[in-house]
Amino acid sequence: LALPFEETEAHHRIPLVRFVFLTQYGFYFLELATLVFDRRSRSRSDAFVYAIHHVLTVFMIGTSYIYFGTHIGILVLFFHDVADIFLSIAKCFVYTEDHARKNYSRFTFKSLEILGASFFVLFLITFGIARLVYFPALIWSKA
Repeated sequence: LALPFEETEAHHRIPLVRFVFLTQYGFYFLELATLVFDRRSRSRSDAFVYAIHHVLTVFMIGTSYIYFGTHIGILVLFFHDVADIFLSIAKCFVYTEDHARKNYSRFTFKSLEILGASFFVLFLITFGIARLVYFPALIWSKA
């Protein structure tokens, strides 16, 4: 696996790289703030672990941007976030499924249940390939 460009400060001047980093930094910082200030978020069973995850993510994104590590940071963000798309879609179907159970037909409820499970399976496959195969291979090849 090859790095997309050399390790220099020139990558800060690439608008797309800067946009992705600042957007991701803002997203994870907002998630952390929501966890701190929203009572419902704090009452989650995994709130402490979720908070640690977001603190470390904000720290890593910030330091890789400040110390000109965006050539690696952009790959880390990609490999770690690509699977989250399918997880978010699966969650949407599960939350809609709870509403459909009370208000719609059994067919609609079952359809949402199948779609939610399908997207969760896509999440598991993508997670396994991206985070457990390609990402370690990238790190190993650069070690």
